[in-house]
Amino acid sequence: MIQELRAINIQVIRQPTLVVIDQDGKRFVYFPDLLIVAGRCLVEVDGLTHLLRDRFLSDAARQNRLIGFHLFRYPASVIFDDATRVAREIADHVRRFERVPVAGAAVSWVEAGRRIEGLGNEWQISPCRLSWES
Repeated sequence: MIQELRAINIQVIRQPTLVVIDQDGKRFVYFPDLLIVAGRCLVEVDGLTHLLRDRFLSDAARQNRLIGFHLFRYPASVIFDDATRVAREIADHVRRFERVPVAGAAVSWVEAGRRIEGLGNEWQISPCRLSWES
């Protein structure tokens, strides 16, 4: 699927390190399968173990910490059956939300009271205050 995405000019980072800092300053490290910076997308490819109750609940808890990203979950079987279709579906979404990063420059944006920053394979989500101008 990574090859399919890159073939249609979607830049993908495989298994980046994503550090999430909550309101209390606690750090949580997450390694999503794919990150697409331009569309603020995370892609997870789930095997059969993700159907188990405990794994499903831990996936849901992790997902709730990822405010600011669009998260896609696909069963591995769907990707093996038609990676091209999945890549096109993700690309359509990316193009709707695309913010093209400058090559080699750190990227930062604020979404829902969270600052998302990163460069290359290292990313961080941390709380921030939103300032409203009157």
